[in-house]
Amino acid sequence: MGDIKRYKSACGYECRIQEGAGLRAIDPETAYRFFPDRADLISEGLASGQIRGTVVYTRPGVCDACKKIVPVSLLHIEYAGGGNETVTGACPGCAGAVRIFEEDEPVICPICGKEMEAQIAGFWD
Repeated sequence: MGDIKRYKSACGYECRIQEGAGLRAIDPETAYRFFPDRADLISEGLASGQIRGTVVYTRPGVCDACKKIVPVSLLHIEYAGGGNETVTGACPGCAGAVRIFEEDEPVICPICGKEMEAQIAGFWD
């Protein structure tokens, strides 16, 4: 289950972002859909036992090209040997690079550069 958060800046910029993981977050099909360039690696790794599992979830990120806060998909891969890897998706608007805001990090407005206020606006599965 995830949160729908409303971010609002003093300059008037605001957005709503779905954050977290849904009911299908651990389904490999979700990883294939959101990260098609990793589908073969994941499929082969799961079949051979080298990959224990995957989780797809969403965090807020900033796209400097679009000048927006955007929902960014992340793919967490857990390897059987004990290591793990997190792959960051691209901007859903322009497919450009994004910077993820970490869990305890304030979300900064891409317009005015000030910290944005966050409120939970709802939940999603």
